[in-house]
Amino acid sequence: GGSAGYGPAWRQPPQPWPRGAEPWQPAKKHQPSARQLARGGQDTGVGTRPAEQTEADLFVRALPKEMGSEGLAEMLSLYGEVVAARVVFNVKGQSSRYGFATMGNAAEAELAIVGLNGVDGLEVKLASDGSAPRRESAQAKA
Repeated sequence: GGSAGYGPAWRQPPQPWPRGAEPWQPAKKHQPSARQLARGGQDTGVGTRPAEQTEADLFVRALPKEMGSEGLAEMLSLYGEVVAARVVFNVKGQSSRYGFATMGNAAEAELAIVGLNGVDGLEVKLASDGSAPRRESAQAKA
């Protein structure tokens, strides 16, 4: 009685909050995955690439999922000086399995193409041949 149809007229005594769900605690932030932690969190690339595209810029496709920018630079360093290297990652922090690199000169870039193209399914080519994704859009997405 006495509720006029709007639910019970009596109230239950207040219940304690479930442990760990106190409202005054800040919301938990996204925790990086084990793979992101293994890569050192955010992969920002190795070195600084020149502002203009050069004849020593490479596009590398079909990289192993686990390979980050440092791994790409290490792989290419067998063929000469690596000025810059960067593997592209999607918004979830997973490798897009392709990257860009700038070698010391065009001859070293050619050596890397001859030495690595087709090995373990890798596709290595000059970034200037037009088949690589545009570098600006790749950086804007990352």
